[in-house]
Amino acid sequence: MFRFACMRNFLPEMKTRKDGHIVTMSSIVAYGAGSNASDYCATKSALLSVNNCLRLELIRDGLSNAIHTTIVHPYLIRTGLFAGVHLRLSWLVSELLPGDVAGAVFDAIVYRRQSVFIPNYFSFLVPLSTVLPVVIQDCVSRVTGAVDCMRTFRGRNSKRERRR
Repeated sequence: MFRFACMRNFLPEMKTRKDGHIVTMSSIVAYGAGSNASDYCATKSALLSVNNCLRLELIRDGLSNAIHTTIVHPYLIRTGLFAGVHLRLSWLVSELLPGDVAGAVFDAIVYRRQSVFIPNYFSFLVPLSTVLPVVIQDCVSRVTGAVDCMRTFRGRNSKRERRR
């Protein structure tokens, strides 16, 4: 909802000035799934769709050279949000530091990149995985641990317990 409120409040002024840059923070899970994370994955997929629609609307309105869009798809960021998540391939892909993600977002704005994956090599692997047969996608999910990585997740429960 916040995404829509921001667009409703800021986009008209950007269109009037014919200048602006909208950055959307998504996730690599916008292109995939993880068990016990359907709400998170669905939200990130929705952000990808909204960003794509906005980009096309700006093209339609002749504003794509004036108002820029960037969607950022980071891997797991080391924050309390993902406390307890078990990463089977952590030796291959480690959690991202918030400062590294912020630096990548800054670069994306400066260089007007439309889409950013963090780490960068995911920009090829993640979209490619969506065209694989479902049987192969499921096999990859088992190997990478996507089917059970949230089993030890405690981030949401910890937040609820703090509110009590």
